[in-house]
Amino acid sequence: MNKKSIEQYLVSQGIFSKPKISYISKGSNYQMYLAEENGKSYAFRCARTDVMGDNFLEYEYHILRFIESLGVDFSPRPIKFDKQKKISIQTYIRGSLKAVSDLSVAQLEQFVDKQFQLHGIKLEDYLKFCKQNKIKARKPDTRMDRVKQYGINEYKHVKRYCDDEEVIAWIKPRLQEIVSECQTSKGKKVPVIFNHRDLAGSNIILDGRKLYFIDWDQARFMECPDYWLSYIFTHDQGMTKSKQEMLYRLYAKYTKLSIPYLRKQTYQERKIAMVHGVIWAVRRYADMKNGGLRGWRQYQKLYQTRMREYDEYIKYGFKD
Repeated sequence: MNKKSIEQYLVSQGIFSKPKISYISKGSNYQMYLAEENGKSYAFRCARTDVMGDNFLEYEYHILRFIESLGVDFSPRPIKFDKQKKISIQTYIRGSLKAVSDLSVAQLEQFVDKQFQLHGIKLEDYLKFCKQNKIKARKPDTRMDRVKQYGINEYKHVKRYCDDEEVIAWIKPRLQEIVSECQTSKGKKVPVIFNHRDLAGSNIILDGRKLYFIDWDQARFMECPDYWLSYIFTHDQGMTKSKQEMLYRLYAKYTKLSIPYLRKQTYQERKIAMVHGVIWAVRRYADMKNGGLRGWRQYQKLYQTRMREYDEYIKYGFKD
């Protein structure tokens, strides 16, 4: 859609009478525009026609409705989802983008408090919401689910199409070790918590003194109380040891989980994330090289770097 067609759509729906439309960005699944009029600001997302993005938009819309019904006040407010046109409209949150490593001590405390609020959301409330609104509920995500989806299945692909035998030989034993650890822990009682799952720097906004989380399309219930810690420690390049320790202390204080337990669980989850990161880069390398596309060398360098980072992490990254 272009600006003119977006304006016409918003007017036809009675949302605005004469809005100002500006282009914001293109995501992996959608394009986003800002619609403004009389002090109201809405983010207008439309699924890209070259990718299958409508499911992400619809799922996020229902998640935002669900958490809004529970009183969560640090997320965008859902306005409308048009399934036929694959359009999602939500309130636009202004402010500065922040990585967790950028946050002050007070902001870190606020950040962990918001995590704890999300983790207190009950699975039965989500199932009830889905039933009332005739929405298919997603079952809680397990560690083994992620290993199968991003590890085992992707490994089969790269093993077949990648010409770098050295990296294939590197992946195999590490993936086998992860699978074995998951199978060993299978059956153990693990808390099921609600998790945003994608709190990288581009999804945290500071507006004045208040933090907001955006982009909820990955949110779901998980059998993994430490996933958010693992995700931040893996993807936030500015994260220091002192801030890692502060996050451990704050989260342990809220949850009453022991710091040694959180360290051990985070260590195991980061191993999975780092191996997945290698496999992801190898797949991009193989697909681009085999397709005759430029840029495959950058993914080759990326997976080589990630292999070294993993081996260093295994050597130095965990102390009980």
